[in-house]
Amino acid sequence: MREDEDCSRIGNARVNLIHLCVSLAGGADMYHSRNAFTLIELLVVISVIALLMAILMPALNVAREQGRRIACASNQRFTGMALLLYATENDGKFPQNTYSNWAHELSMFTTEQIVGPTPHGNEDGTKGSKDTFYCPSGVRPDNPGADHPINWQFSLVIGQGPPWAWQDETGLTDSLKKNLFRSLRYFWMLDKIGPGGKPNNLFEIEGFPRKGWIHSMDSCRRYRESELTPLHHPAQFEFITDVTFSDGASGADPENSQWGGPSIGGGRVAHGFHFYTSHMRAGKPAGSNIFFLDGHREWRHFEDGKPPSVDPTEYTFNEVLKRGKTDPYFWW
Repeated sequence: MREDEDCSRIGNARVNLIHLCVSLAGGADMYHSRNAFTLIELLVVISVIALLMAILMPALNVAREQGRRIACASNQRFTGMALLLYATENDGKFPQNTYSNWAHELSMFTTEQIVGPTPHGNEDGTKGSKDTFYCPSGVRPDNPGADHPINWQFSLVIGQGPPWAWQDETGLTDSLKKNLFRSLRYFWMLDKIGPGGKPNNLFEIEGFPRKGWIHSMDSCRRYRESELTPLHHPAQFEFITDVTFSDGASGADPENSQWGGPSIGGGRVAHGFHFYTSHMRAGKPAGSNIFFLDGHREWRHFEDGKPPSVDPTEYTFNEVLKRGKTDPYFWW
């Protein structure tokens, strides 16, 4: 009897030993197979993550754009206050934007009054950063900011083409700087005077009250007028605005407008660079930060530029007339 029990125990031990060996040989695989996700579980997890991303991305994009608007408003306040300070030290007059074709261009002389000189182009100014001239909402690979010569040194490099190399500015006189301009990403309502002393304001500013290009703290120059017009209400005069372009072929119809890309035109298109409207939403401009001549700033929602009634005070988002059939409209 006892021998039978001993044999049984030995047999069971052998069986247990065999099971142990099998387990040790394939234990890792068995462990992983028991704890791995099934295909269905994996698909469920992926679906939940995709759903959460779809819910969160619009909110993240809105938050990101809101941050850009705040940074943009800060840029305008810095540059605007610098120009106002310049005016207080120069009998109320602003630096004349001697040469400029489009509203987003400033002469090198004018930018120096705001951020100081940039001797080699690729560094910040002695009084501020070049980035303050560029709204972060509009910067993209084919529309770079201050870190590319095609913008900051446009007049110096556009005739040379690629490779785009930074140019030395140390030898430029103030007279030369007044006739060379930088391509920036805000609209500037500064009075423009040509090299011969004649007004060079190529656009008419629509809206109410009747507007003009700002010459000093108390005067402006209207389109095609040589004489200055007194300016009585600086809080009503836009000084710096975001860039809002629409193509000339659209006839300023917002429903059929292109708000950026090759259709806007300009001398940079042949080199693969384009202009884009800042602060877009659902394919149309959301609006513009506006810095006014009295120093206050506000956000103005985009409208279609057409008054809802014959009352001229109903104008809200104003349009600057284009120069020709192939040039863009400028809005603010």
